[in-house]
Amino acid sequence: MVRLTACVIALGSLATAGAALAHPPPPDLYDRCGEDGCPSPPPRPLGLQMTVAVMLGQYGVGGVHDGAAGVAVQAGHRWGDWMAFGEYDGLGLGGDDLRDGTLHRAGAALRYDAIDFGKQLSAKVWAGGVVWLEGGLGLERARWPGGTNVDRSDVAFGIGAEYRIKFGGERPRMIGVFYQARFLYADAPSRTTIASLCVEGCPGTPLDTRDLGVFFVGGLTFAR
Repeated sequence: MVRLTACVIALGSLATAGAALAHPPPPDLYDRCGEDGCPSPPPRPLGLQMTVAVMLGQYGVGGVHDGAAGVAVQAGHRWGDWMAFGEYDGLGLGGDDLRDGTLHRAGAALRYDAIDFGKQLSAKVWAGGVVWLEGGLGLERARWPGGTNVDRSDVAFGIGAEYRIKFGGERPRMIGVFYQARFLYADAPSRTTIASLCVEGCPGTPLDTRDLGVFFVGGLTFAR
């Protein structure tokens, strides 16, 4: 009976060892830290990312440009160096040339991290920077008092830089601060519409048939 019990225990031990070899535990990245620091965490194939930002710049209507300021919100998924996201911009318009109005914009874009660099600060903290390029499409709904409306599609493109800190273990979180130069390119509205928006007559004759909005964007990024 004692010999049978010993055999059962031995067989159980062999089965446990075989299961461990067949399904080894995931390696701990930070167990390999040495004098030169820890290896950088591998890129995560998929992640949720959200940004909240402030936008400042100039909005163009038929070649007449005036100030614009507001907020921008973006949310999307990341695959390695690529990110696809949706965005919403809410801006107030106005200044010396155009009457005060509002702009609501919704769009979709694709971003690529062209340059990235960083280092491991501790076993579970990584910090570094990235420079990205992006492009996308959007729909604008601009409104002014008196019933003057401009609804149009646009093309957006930009370049930005961000400083990121990743923290945590196997599934890290990230927080970042970024700034960006952003451009919106769209067809100009009709001359009648443009004339109704100008405070004291529209400068620049003939009026442009294409509009370019230029914005500087700065804000925070959260990802997991």
